[in-house]
Amino acid sequence: MILALHLPPSDPGLIAWRKFDVRGQRCASCHSPDGIELSAFGFSRQDLLRRASRHLPAADAEAVAEMLRRRVGKFDPLTTRPLQPGGAVLPGETPSDRDFSFLRSLPKFTPTFALGRVDSEATALRVRDELLRIDLKSLPVGIVFNRLSEDAFHGPDHRSVANWLPDVPVAVSDAASNRYLAEPTDANLRALDADVKKQATSGPGEALAIAKYRSLLILQHQLRTGRLVQLALPGKLANNQNPFWDVADFARTYAAETDVAALRLPPEVAVAKQGGLAFSEQLKALRLPWFWMGWTLDPALQTSGLSGETQRGDYFVRYLWQDGPYPAHLAFMISKKLVEQGYNPRLWNNPRFPQRYEISFSGFLLGDDLDNLKLQGEYGKQFSRLAANALRAGMFLSRRSVRDTGQAFHPEAQANQVRLAMAYLRRIDPQPSDLKLSQDLLSRLAKAKPLR
Repeated sequence: MILALHLPPSDPGLIAWRKFDVRGQRCASCHSPDGIELSAFGFSRQDLLRRASRHLPAADAEAVAEMLRRRVGKFDPLTTRPLQPGGAVLPGETPSDRDFSFLRSLPKFTPTFALGRVDSEATALRVRDELLRIDLKSLPVGIVFNRLSEDAFHGPDHRSVANWLPDVPVAVSDAASNRYLAEPTDANLRALDADVKKQATSGPGEALAIAKYRSLLILQHQLRTGRLVQLALPGKLANNQNPFWDVADFARTYAAETDVAALRLPPEVAVAKQGGLAFSEQLKALRLPWFWMGWTLDPALQTSGLSGETQRGDYFVRYLWQDGPYPAHLAFMISKKLVEQGYNPRLWNNPRFPQRYEISFSGFLLGDDLDNLKLQGEYGKQFSRLAANALRAGMFLSRRSVRDTGQAFHPEAQANQVRLAMAYLRRIDPQPSDLKLSQDLLSRLAKAKPLR
């Protein structure tokens, strides 16, 4: 759905939208430049008036509601979850149920990976090509994304920070907003984002608000233009270029907190987040879906931050285990991330080194999570096939890369990955051909020129 209706700065609704109340707050401080997301999600006139009347006199609240209802979209704010891949959560009451649903849905998108047997370089290359073709925006997943807004008016379960809207106001330039509204190009979106991004923060609540607001800018641009745009320009490396990832990482950073007071929110806002879900559960609900959204923006994870943890996806992997477990999602995620990193030139951001495939399944193979995973029946059978295919494809692609170039990123680390993969394959699906493949790859890695 694309909503396109240009509102000039003189529009009465837009003027009211930008008016400050006695506390220095305004609608434009927590929403997009013209509230297009509230229009798209079809909030009722009553809801809009109730929320706007907290800040505006009756006539201005009416003008805002009229402006927003002028282009009502088809989404239901209580049931539709923004950017939920494929439009809906896969069925299942528990993470395991939904992970199995995801596993059963994969053959439609990647039949060789999900149903075949990777036993040659040719089948590994088919897996690679299938994974590269998948559009993550269209691939349904079992991870429940957040609603646009959580409003205590609708019950205690809605008293949560796990939504898209900032919980404290963000300073937004009217001039930058006007330029964007007049011409909603990707360049003007990035200019508007840059204006928001440069703001200093005095507490964690403000930091989360800015990450949410920058994420909201991406969402409203998608609603307006149909394009889901990454704020980072290709080829540039820096921190805080993927606000979806920043929201998730914020929730990770504060995972041990049990009280919303840790965010140092204004008292009336803090009260609105209490009396429902425990704060730790609010953060949990905020964490994994935003990591997945961040990965959707940056499938190779090479433009979302400078740290190794970010570029490897370490925390993302951790919560696919801990907040699930979602083992099938994890096996798919790592496999696609590695081929995007190794073969998609558009996503390669390091001009110092050539692009090469690197096998790296540590987050999947290390630790107790995989050892303790006891999947029953068809779920276990299908997962074992997917996991075996992921590891064998990784070994074939790594061998091909080293054979053809004589180079390898972290050859010793890759060799250790091969040993870990072989240990797991011997447990779940031992094949005589694995030994020849692994020995050949280990020999080539030992002779490869190290990169980095």
